[in-house]
Amino acid sequence: MITLISVHPDIYCQDDTEVLSKIDSLLSESNSIWKNSGPFDENLRLIEEACDIANKNGVWYKKVLALHLLSVVHTFANNEEQIVKFADSSLVVGLKYLGCKDNLMSSVYINNARILRSKRKYRESNLLATKALENCINPGISAIANLNIIRAENLLYVGDYAKAKSVLELLIADRKNHPDFINDYAWFEAYYLLSKISAEIKNDDEVTSNIIAAEKVTDMFVGVNEQYKESEKLNIWTYAAGYFVEQENLPRCRFYLSLIKDSEYVLSPHQEAEYLSILARLMHLNGIESDSLNFLIKNSNRLLNQKSIEHNAYINKCQNLKFLGDVYQDEMRFSDAVEYYKAALDSLRVDWSSDSPSEIVDKEDVIKVMSSLFETHYLNNDAHNGRLVLEKLLDIIRYFIIENNNDSHIEFWAQENIEVLEKGLRFAHQNNDHELVFRIIEENKSNLLVKDMIAHKLRSSKGDENSYIQKEKEIISEITRLRRELIDAPSSEMKNTINEEIAVQELKFEELNGKLEGSDQDYYNLKYNLNRLDLPTLQHSLSNDECVVEFFIGEEDVYEMFISASDVQLIKAKDPKGLKSLIKEFVRKHTSNDENYVIDSLSKALYKNLRLDEIASFLPSCKSIKFIPDDYLSNISFAQLIDQEGRYLVDDYTIDYQYSAFLNNTLMQREVDSVKFNLLGYAYQNENQLVSDSRSCTSTALTSLLCSEDEMNSIQSILNDNKNHIIYNKQGFEQNCSDARIIHLATHACVDTEDSENSRLYFGKDFLTTYDLKLLKLNAELVVLSACETGYGDIVKGEGSMSISKAFLQAGAKSALVSLWPVDDCQTSNLMGLFYKHLYSGLDKDDALRNAQLEYIHTANPEFTTPYYWAGFIIVGDTSPLWEKSNIIFTYGALFILILISAVAYYIFSKKTKPND
Repeated sequence: MITLISVHPDIYCQDDTEVLSKIDSLLSESNSIWKNSGPFDENLRLIEEACDIANKNGVWYKKVLALHLLSVVHTFANNEEQIVKFADSSLVVGLKYLGCKDNLMSSVYINNARILRSKRKYRESNLLATKALENCINPGISAIANLNIIRAENLLYVGDYAKAKSVLELLIADRKNHPDFINDYAWFEAYYLLSKISAEIKNDDEVTSNIIAAEKVTDMFVGVNEQYKESEKLNIWTYAAGYFVEQENLPRCRFYLSLIKDSEYVLSPHQEAEYLSILARLMHLNGIESDSLNFLIKNSNRLLNQKSIEHNAYINKCQNLKFLGDVYQDEMRFSDAVEYYKAALDSLRVDWSSDSPSEIVDKEDVIKVMSSLFETHYLNNDAHNGRLVLEKLLDIIRYFIIENNNDSHIEFWAQENIEVLEKGLRFAHQNNDHELVFRIIEENKSNLLVKDMIAHKLRSSKGDENSYIQKEKEIISEITRLRRELIDAPSSEMKNTINEEIAVQELKFEELNGKLEGSDQDYYNLKYNLNRLDLPTLQHSLSNDECVVEFFIGEEDVYEMFISASDVQLIKAKDPKGLKSLIKEFVRKHTSNDENYVIDSLSKALYKNLRLDEIASFLPSCKSIKFIPDDYLSNISFAQLIDQEGRYLVDDYTIDYQYSAFLNNTLMQREVDSVKFNLLGYAYQNENQLVSDSRSCTSTALTSLLCSEDEMNSIQSILNDNKNHIIYNKQGFEQNCSDARIIHLATHACVDTEDSENSRLYFGKDFLTTYDLKLLKLNAELVVLSACETGYGDIVKGEGSMSISKAFLQAGAKSALVSLWPVDDCQTSNLMGLFYKHLYSGLDKDDALRNAQLEYIHTANPEFTTPYYWAGFIIVGDTSPLWEKSNIIFTYGALFILILISAVAYYIFSKKTKPND
């Protein structure tokens, strides 16, 4: 009989000798068949029988072991459905009956993490590996090494190279210091993955040195047969040859191919397929005709079709077929190229014409193939099919970005999709298709910001009673705590540790978001809405005196669109690198408040380079310009750009800014709740009485600001009512920020160049980070950040400037007045007083800022009238007025009548009292 004992809340079975002996016998026989490459079906039968006996008798350890072995066996047979089924079962049963108290669970975790990785679910795989490291008790040194290898590989695939490298270098150091603690295979894998990281950052010498190190480790393998050593050497040689042929480094590619050939090692079908593929690419670079390459690729794919090949071999097949398509495209054999691109998509099980983006698994590969398919139609002057493919491709790209908000997608967007968009723009420009040009340019604007805004809105609308929202708040609170620790971490080691903890919490957050998407159709529909603002709708929203100027800065060309209610002009220019250099120099000189003549010279050069003189000739009725910049243009003030006659752009136009036309439309439609305060204000104060003339935290953080309190007093007197509320600390802001129509913060700001989410606004000695700010719930129609560089930030392609101001838009604000460089304390105070005076008179926000800037120029001390003191502030978002003009006109009218009556009365009185002549 089986004896049962109570362990925790679960029942654990103490193994019966006879039952245990029978199970062990079956598993031992299975292992023998496995080692001798015996029949698969017989091996499977033995493990299944052992599993059945263990299940019936409650021998949970053996059941978990059998389930784990079933998953492993099916892995070698490429039975994908069974692999996942038994891996999941082993984890579920193991956690229920074994907990994390046994070494077996480490192997179960490792297997499940590897399966997730093979499905390209890198973050989920990383989370599982991290959980194993955290939870498993005495997992064994080998298991720890393997779990860290899995973590490093996942980090590599999501583009976090620095963190992956840190994990691997630590593992290698542990091996050198404690050779008995890290097995040879993990040591080998560490060098192998380091070579892949070096490949991603295009460091050929490091690729070679890590490959050599990995090769040396294989020679030191203990207890491993020669065939296994040979196989691993072949793996690293084929990898190196493949990398160097992609880099067109032919000597090194030939070197590794010769190692493979001269070794006379037996290649596996997969290795042979890869060898043939590399050989075909090498021959292509040497000018060999396509038909010979076709023969090699077909043989490579024939090998990949074998059942013994690992289950993701279809990716290799796709790459082979795309390569042939590229070759035929180079030879201008367009029909052949189209045939192979379609075959490549077929190998990925994709029907691009009918599949929705959500159904496509391998989006990165699909995007690459469809980009080449589109280019073939373009080169073949097939405008109809070219547009069909391009429009579908744009949908897939957007969905790809929206579904994951992480660094790898930002990286992919920057490095890969910019090429797709440039090809599309050349195509649309050639066909004079302005609507398509506008759509493509908008594709490159603020997708992640819009996604975050929608997610924030939906989470806020669910209310505190929602269990997912409650759990999210707990995770967010922990991430916030860790981020604050990160800012003051004393060492790089401590920072790495905290960053790893943050990554774990962020993965949990993503996991929870996935559950929310799965349970709430409204949430899903809004998040993945692929309908964006089109050109006719934008034009219809413009009045006769409004225009939009939108930019796209690519790798080869610069595109600029002038858009009015009735017309569009598209300008294409060369030398984006030259433009970026000019912008960077302009920003650098401004930040240091350089000589006026230097800045003015750069300002004139930018005005001319950006062709802004054409606005007046093309759109003569335009008096108000909305700029939608791109790339480094996001960090400049257009108001101060100077024409050839020496006039600032702000002299002739009202100017505001937006991150995208779609975002502008979203902000204009954003509804805000009723609030208690017209103004929520804060003036920076600190016990330290040192006086600073700048609102920057770079060198004078936590010093008092001389004029911030006067600024708040002036604004309160202008907005003279009983709905103004002044707060004095961070807690006061957090408690009241949801109840304010206008939020005005006269304070210090700090831009964190390493992590934009750690940029911060100060409340005395305390602060809120960008991460904190974006999680607030705001109803503000305007946020005024009277501080340094609140609209400035590092540039991310497709997202623009990663500034503090974006956090307020994410949190619910409709617009923001922000600064692009370090600003002077007292001159800022003067400018703000003028801004509120004009805002209260009923002007639009952008008109109020323009009038304030022009009045400042004409009334301030001439010493402080250069653009450095007034041009750094810009309006982003909805520019609608906050007060009705009619009320203000009535007030001024009443005041005028009162003055007139007084004057008449005085005149009459003086006539009566004047002595007669």
